[in-house]
Amino acid sequence: MCSLSMTSTLLRGGAHVRSTATSSASRALHRPTFSYRTPSCAIRTGEQLSTKRIVLSFHGCRNSLQQTRIGLRAVLPPAPSRRAHPGRKSLRVHAQQVPDAIVILAGGLQEDGALPEWVVRRLDTAYDLHRESGAPILLTGGGTPHKAPVLCPSGQVLHESTAMAEYLIKKGVDKTRMYKEWGSYDTIGNGYFVLTSHAIPRGWRNLQVVTSDFHMPRSRAIFEWLFMLAQAAEGHENCVDARARHSYHLTYISVADEGIDPEVIAARREREAQSLKNLQATAAEVTTLEAFHEWFHNEHRCYSVARQAEIMYPTEETAYGLNDKALRSY
Repeated sequence: MCSLSMTSTLLRGGAHVRSTATSSASRALHRPTFSYRTPSCAIRTGEQLSTKRIVLSFHGCRNSLQQTRIGLRAVLPPAPSRRAHPGRKSLRVHAQQVPDAIVILAGGLQEDGALPEWVVRRLDTAYDLHRESGAPILLTGGGTPHKAPVLCPSGQVLHESTAMAEYLIKKGVDKTRMYKEWGSYDTIGNGYFVLTSHAIPRGWRNLQVVTSDFHMPRSRAIFEWLFMLAQAAEGHENCVDARARHSYHLTYISVADEGIDPEVIAARREREAQSLKNLQATAAEVTTLEAFHEWFHNEHRCYSVARQAEIMYPTEETAYGLNDKALRSY
């Protein structure tokens, strides 16, 4: 049996919320029932809690992943600390939790190339994590199919990961401690290129994934799906003995949405909820890394040669059913 462990930390409203999840999958995993529960849904209340611990355990079986146990522990908060930025908080990273890399998910660019507020929050949070753990930072994102690309003064495309890197360089992050991928045009692409371009070649097993609260449920589902497929594809003969070396540990850091236009966030959350349903349906059908590669490069609108004409017309946002407010969040 191989294991994939997940941890989630959410930064919101002065609360520090952390959850851990452990799942097991058979080496011969076949057509799993894709099940997903986001901690942020479970905690979206007005309570000021310093910690909530949600433990999810799964039985690894040939045909499904079944949720079997949920426990909840809440602890009253300490005196609130002063923070310079809403949704941002200094995190203590214990020695045994130092990640191989801190992954920041892309969140779009404004028309002039500036970073939106929610992306700045992700970067500031990752900056704090980097300073405390020393782990390298992995920036994701090439662009989006929903808008025309932003161009540099030279006429070259300004990739989202490049704009994010420039922000962190100005904050003093060593250029040699940052990596990027610029091939992705959506969150599925973020996850795939993080896995194939960085995690697998470098042997990274312990990753922190930073994104916004509104973006976290689908992001977590994508990363758990992809890294589970990768682990199953490794096909270890003796996974019990190899568990420490071969299991992935993913920690999720969710940055608060407070302060962002409520109408924009509401429209994006509605869009995210529908996208998550679509993802679950796809994941139930695509159950090996080989099958994912086939689906990704032959059926996904952003990466398929057969569908490339569809993204040659950047005004085609209506094909996604996006309204103006949702479009502003890409």
